[in-house]
Amino acid sequence: MIPLIDKTIKKIRLGLASKKAFMPVLLMCSCYLPADQGQSDNPAYKPLRPVFLSVEKALQKGDNTLFEQKKSHLKAYPLYPYLEALSLKNRFFHISQRDIDRFVKQHGKGLPTRQLQNEWLNFLLQQKQWRAYKMAYHKNPVPTPKFECSLGVAYLNTQHPKLAWKKAEKLWLTGSSQHKSCNSLFIAWKKAGKLTQPLAEQRFWLAIDDSNITFARYLSKNITNTPGQKRIEQFWKARDIPWHLAKSGSAEALGSALESTTQYVVKRLVRLNAQEGASLWLALRKTLPLNKTQKDKIDHWLALRLARNLRINYDKTLAQLDPHYQFSDVTQWRIRQALSRQDWPRVNRLIPQLPDKDQQHPRWQYWRAIAIASNPSAIRKTRVHQNIKDQTSDTLLKSLSQERDFYGFLAAEIRDQDVKLNAARTSVNPKDVRRLIRQFDAFDRIPEWLALGRYYEAQSELNRLRPQLSEKQRPLVAWLAKQWGWHFQSIVTAAQESLWDDLTLRFPLPKIDYFQTIAQENKLDTSWPLAITRQESAFHPKARSHKGARGLMQLMPATARMTARLNHIKYNSSRDLYNPAINIVLGTAHLADLKERFDNNRIYATAAYNAGSSRVRRWVKARGNLPLDIWIETIPFDETRQYVQNVLTYRAIYNRLNQQPGNMLSDEETSMLALVSPAENQVSMASPETSFEIP
Repeated sequence: MIPLIDKTIKKIRLGLASKKAFMPVLLMCSCYLPADQGQSDNPAYKPLRPVFLSVEKALQKGDNTLFEQKKSHLKAYPLYPYLEALSLKNRFFHISQRDIDRFVKQHGKGLPTRQLQNEWLNFLLQQKQWRAYKMAYHKNPVPTPKFECSLGVAYLNTQHPKLAWKKAEKLWLTGSSQHKSCNSLFIAWKKAGKLTQPLAEQRFWLAIDDSNITFARYLSKNITNTPGQKRIEQFWKARDIPWHLAKSGSAEALGSALESTTQYVVKRLVRLNAQEGASLWLALRKTLPLNKTQKDKIDHWLALRLARNLRINYDKTLAQLDPHYQFSDVTQWRIRQALSRQDWPRVNRLIPQLPDKDQQHPRWQYWRAIAIASNPSAIRKTRVHQNIKDQTSDTLLKSLSQERDFYGFLAAEIRDQDVKLNAARTSVNPKDVRRLIRQFDAFDRIPEWLALGRYYEAQSELNRLRPQLSEKQRPLVAWLAKQWGWHFQSIVTAAQESLWDDLTLRFPLPKIDYFQTIAQENKLDTSWPLAITRQESAFHPKARSHKGARGLMQLMPATARMTARLNHIKYNSSRDLYNPAINIVLGTAHLADLKERFDNNRIYATAAYNAGSSRVRRWVKARGNLPLDIWIETIPFDETRQYVQNVLTYRAIYNRLNQQPGNMLSDEETSMLALVSPAENQVSMASPETSFEIP
């Protein structure tokens, strides 16, 4: 059990006041929040957990003595198979495939078996027991590059060259480097004369398609025939001098490699100089013998890249690349360009160019309503809903305001209504749950891992189990996860199974009293940091992003150090960020810092929490005079735009769940929406000659 947070936390003073006066060091105690145990804390297993941990530790050191002493006592414990697997691993020199088969028969093909099989295959590889490896792999395949390559080597060493060459050819055809265990297989394959020139050249172009230039240079050594060498020579020339593609004879010399070369060269030049790259492609597309599908592929990529640039008017180029509005995502960005200029007639013309399905999306229903209602000569009223003069616009907004999403909530704000939650709990039959638990042993092991705070193992168990579940069984996982206090998984599974209306699964309220205390100390409303946490980690205390952000509120270590220093919060190392109490204190303080940094603008602060302050400052400088809803819609990064919309929406939902007023925006924020912002707040776009930078 994680120790309860000390009562001295009540004395914490964070936020603006902490920067103006000396404060005692915060979090003097070793403060942790209690884990949400739910039904995962089975009292019958509680005395067995310390025994399990001590035996596991001994086995990991290679000592089986304690396991032999305690195994009869632990056999009824759900995690016992992991101990038995570790015991077998320690005795690999003294066991055979029969012992592995016996384990599989007894415990099934769950995660303990998968982990044991990985170790067994690695052992057989180290011992070069090729026949045993081949037998073990076929009994319980582990299709990773390492083990697949090793299977080819096993075929080679057991006099099955045809199978080895077939495996080598399959593994060869990739645009990136293979696992090092493939090296000996590829060497033997080449030595046997099985690497044909078409295969050698095919892999070169796969590397080019992946923009893996260094690897492509290495692969070019395998291409020895004259036609292949000429195609590669033409590629390098075009890479160095893009307009070389326009020369007579270049396309013929490239032959089947024309598409790969053209895509690579055009994309590379556009990234260096958008205007020149666009000019090159518009010239090439008239002369190169590419089919419509090939041309459309480049048209789409280039049009989308240009359309996303809100600082430069590429309307004429876009009209050439996509004259018939066949690329929906490009059309959506053309609408955003029109929004950034507040060109409402153009918005009205462009939205009907979207496919019918996209037109019905709440996003474009909202902007259709605003475009219809927006009239620069109209008298602006104090309350937005009084300004809606067009009945079609009013009808659209009225319909939208019934929806539970960002645009529905915006429509509700405009109409001065509370947001609609439209919640409905999922009906669960207890008999189905009991039947599910009896069918799969993993449902005994998962809550035990959670009780031990071992989220990685719990997630690995579920990942291994999920493909075996039926369509009827999968939604039950969300309900079980909620009972276990595993909020992350209840949220994820509810989304995977489209349980959109069950807000008890999708919007849990863990640590709500603690969030309230810390938010109040920072002069923030509770629902805002709660919504940030819901978006950042879905309440996963051990979450870590690929960039290194950690914990509930996904703080980078450098940000945590800076926030701790500014707010006089005790912080020792990045390991502290996996402590929920410290993470919430630091994350909420950082949010308060951002709010102050952006003059109390909650929307800018939310964007900065995701994209960083410097980037948001640039966006504010470029488009800060736009109405608030247009500014959000024209955030250049899809991730950040969705992030801001989600956080605002989640905050409104949490407000309602906490019996607070159901508004997404404050009165001041509502007054900054497009329908009440002065019409003269329009921005001009630079001509293509003035700037080539693409955000």
